[in-house]
Amino acid sequence: MPNIKLMTFGGVRVWLDERDITAELPTKLIALLIYVARHGKPKPREHLANLFWGDKSAKQAYGSLRTAISKAKSLLGEALQVTHNEIGVSAWLDANQFEVLVANPLQREEGLKLYRGDFMVSFFADDAREFDDWQVREAEKLHEQFIQASLNQIQDLQKGKQVAEAILVARHALSLAPLREDMQRTLIQLYHQAGDRASALRQYQHYRNILWEELGVEPDDETQAVYHQIEQTRVFSPPIHYRLPPRLTSYIGQANAVQTVSMLIRDNPLVTITAMGGVGKTRLALEVAHRLQESFRHGVCFVDLSDITDADHVLPIIAKTLGLPDDSDMLAQITTYLTHHDLLLILDNFEHVIDATPIIEHWLDRVSQLKLIITSREPLKLYGEYIFQLQMLSLHDSCQLFYDRVRAIHADFVRTDTIDSQVKTICGRLDGVPLAIELAASRTRTMSISEIEAGLNKCLSLLQSDLRNMPRRQRTLFSTIEWSYNQLTDEQATLFRHLAVFRGGWVREAVEFISLYAHELDALIDKNLIRRTAFGTHRFMMLETIREYAYLQLETKGELASAQNQHARWVHSFAQNSVTALRSSHQAHIIRQIHEEEQNIRVALDYFATQPDKIGLYAETLSALGWTWNFLQIATLPFHHAKQILAHADRLSPSQHAHLLIAGGHSAHALAQYDLAQQWHEQAYDIFVQLGDVVNADYARLFMSSRITNESEAVIILSDLRKIAQTRHDDFLLSIVNLNLGIGYLYLGKFDQSKIILADGLQICERNGYTIMMPIYYINSANACSLSGDFEQAFTLFEQAIALSQASGNGFNQAYAILDLCELCFIRGYWDELDSNLKQAEQLVKELQLPVLWVLFHFWDAVLASINQNLPRFYNAYQHVLHNLNHHDVNMRHYIVNSVLYLATWLSARDELLDWCAILLGGIDAFVDRQHITYTNYQIMWRNEVMNALDEDHLEKHKEGKSQTIQTTLEHARQLLDQFVALGGANHAPHV
Repeated sequence: MPNIKLMTFGGVRVWLDERDITAELPTKLIALLIYVARHGKPKPREHLANLFWGDKSAKQAYGSLRTAISKAKSLLGEALQVTHNEIGVSAWLDANQFEVLVANPLQREEGLKLYRGDFMVSFFADDAREFDDWQVREAEKLHEQFIQASLNQIQDLQKGKQVAEAILVARHALSLAPLREDMQRTLIQLYHQAGDRASALRQYQHYRNILWEELGVEPDDETQAVYHQIEQTRVFSPPIHYRLPPRLTSYIGQANAVQTVSMLIRDNPLVTITAMGGVGKTRLALEVAHRLQESFRHGVCFVDLSDITDADHVLPIIAKTLGLPDDSDMLAQITTYLTHHDLLLILDNFEHVIDATPIIEHWLDRVSQLKLIITSREPLKLYGEYIFQLQMLSLHDSCQLFYDRVRAIHADFVRTDTIDSQVKTICGRLDGVPLAIELAASRTRTMSISEIEAGLNKCLSLLQSDLRNMPRRQRTLFSTIEWSYNQLTDEQATLFRHLAVFRGGWVREAVEFISLYAHELDALIDKNLIRRTAFGTHRFMMLETIREYAYLQLETKGELASAQNQHARWVHSFAQNSVTALRSSHQAHIIRQIHEEEQNIRVALDYFATQPDKIGLYAETLSALGWTWNFLQIATLPFHHAKQILAHADRLSPSQHAHLLIAGGHSAHALAQYDLAQQWHEQAYDIFVQLGDVVNADYARLFMSSRITNESEAVIILSDLRKIAQTRHDDFLLSIVNLNLGIGYLYLGKFDQSKIILADGLQICERNGYTIMMPIYYINSANACSLSGDFEQAFTLFEQAIALSQASGNGFNQAYAILDLCELCFIRGYWDELDSNLKQAEQLVKELQLPVLWVLFHFWDAVLASINQNLPRFYNAYQHVLHNLNHHDVNMRHYIVNSVLYLATWLSARDELLDWCAILLGGIDAFVDRQHITYTNYQIMWRNEVMNALDEDHLEKHKEGKSQTIQTTLEHARQLLDQFVALGGANHAPHV
């Protein structure tokens, strides 16, 4: 079962198996998960629908809930328990765990650490007032529990004379509840108890200032009395005497990082802030220093190590900054000082002197109250070190930083839509690296934003600064990266250069294929030159700015051609292995990998296209990947390359040629070029027969059967292939045949036979792990249930199809399932759900750009428009339907019937158009007879409605229509729609 963690304190995050999926879930769905988990038991569907969609009708609310759950199921799997009446979730919730821990004195400390801010702070579920009220009540209750638990913990620590630890608890509580007076008073008294009179008085003044700024009142009498009592007590306390570097610019973005590091240093002796150069490690450390300088009795000491390169110089510069005199045993002197002072020591740019790590190790062993923050491009790798990986800025924060720095240069700067678009492009290209963004913004002194955007093609030369007070190593991004590059060993540098040939990331196996120095990958991670794409993933990536530098070095060293060749050969090897994996239980894994390697595949295919001597590898790579692309309905890329290779088919072996024709035929079919698809598949079949390759010849027959217009003939061929596959024990072939055969029986109206065949095929898929085909099985099984009247089972199967498609990243299956679900919603009269499903499918259809999906989308859009009496939208959608219908595509047969019948039904109320409607009906009757398919129940209802409107004269037109081809019928449908508009149909809405 998936491991789900719901984090609600200090903000809302949803983690699935160590992966943050918050951005993948709708807001109300997140709220629903937290609400159900907080109650610890399933909640009724009706209650949840009213709670989150109370502003809608009951039917709309239930439909919205169904849509939300459908989206969640694909991600959360078995962790989401959905029954007909209730919805439950198996998840770890920090709020629940907090209550359990703080109730036990022995675990209270662990519980308090969980509380990082108010419950669901800054989280809003739109138009869910009852939920908002519940959220506020829960936040207040948990906040009070946190304060009381903190006070109880302080009392226990005081009893054990652990005053320093009690102070930390009070500080943590006040960082989250600064206006809580009883806690402020407690901290003041704790400082006094520890003999730190200055901190006690300072804390009172700090609280007094906050109280006056926020509420305009003074502390209460009890707090003032405590203050006056301490004020009259004279205790020596050394002053704060460390001067922090000034903050010359505003701090934008990374606010969470400041808060996180500030909290981490309270619980850890050493926090290392690590990232590549230019990401903002120093700026973050400086911001933390200014925030915490009042939190340590002796303040914060900030030591800049950037100007030294020798580890022997570390202790002298630290001693000088601390104000200590020269001493022969400087390490002992500083160690003693740290032992007797409550201060935070920050060492900035430690990567320059990484050999001084034993000094830090010495302090970790001997200074019990050590508080040390280090910034470094690589971690120190010490026991007790907490590594904080500083992330890049989000696109929003990147743009805000860019604007802020531009305004510092141009006070009259004004944003426009065009500038916003250009800045988004610039910041997206710069990977959220603050230094790169600041350098780009500085170029506005002499360049327009348009020129900066265009100049990003030479990113490293563009990003440079002439500011005299900027460190020399950071005046160009090139220099920043080069400094890290120059610290690499020869082997590390070689690997670094060769990684530049990858696009979109890579896996470790790919590195081992292209380089002898793959073992140095972890070293490059430590040095922040490469990184994992996300926590817990197996993929690595290089920021584009760094990759550009590495690529330049690869060219300079004369290694580019060799690296590109090795990269392309790895893609070829990966593609070849994918065919075997596709026919095994690893199917889901290989599909996910092909998605992940899309950019690498494109680069390799483009490389092969320029290498005439590698046309065999070119063809084999495309052919191998063509199997998966066919299932995913990815067509444009393989079609382009197939045509390019086939122009030189005489240089391929017969086997290579045949396999390429199969892959090319798949892509041609998906792009509705059916004659070309048939031609290529027939050629492949003939070659396989000549080679005696009966297995691949049978696959070619299977692919050709998908274009047979007579459904009875197609069923005969598929039945024969089914027997062959069973005899050969070829489960992969059998799973595809059963799917097509089940669909064939569905068209013939043989629903029981269809269900049996589909159930058998689904069982084969489940047994072998053929997850890519399972959604299509669910879709067609759902259609069989719907057409036979089992609507509840149909809804369940559609939900399973959508969830599985989302989980596997198969946009085609997901779109198909949603659009077929529209048909079921129409049959059941669920108009709101029909509308919701169309909106959900629209983006997928736009991304895929496949004719069959456009037909389905526009048809149901037209139906919904007619229901809502939106005639302009109806005309527009129906024109798209009739434009995209293709009678050669057997997958469109059902919607050809639907489209013509619905149009005839919709228009049959107008007497002057009944002749046309009769002709249309005759044409579609003839099409159904020729195809050997049957009408569904609702199609029969539509047909009868037209027939009932016809008199004897119109019936003659019906006979006339039966003599027409389907091409003529579709053309008449287009003319009829145009004629209806010409007759002023916009003012007359026929009733359906």
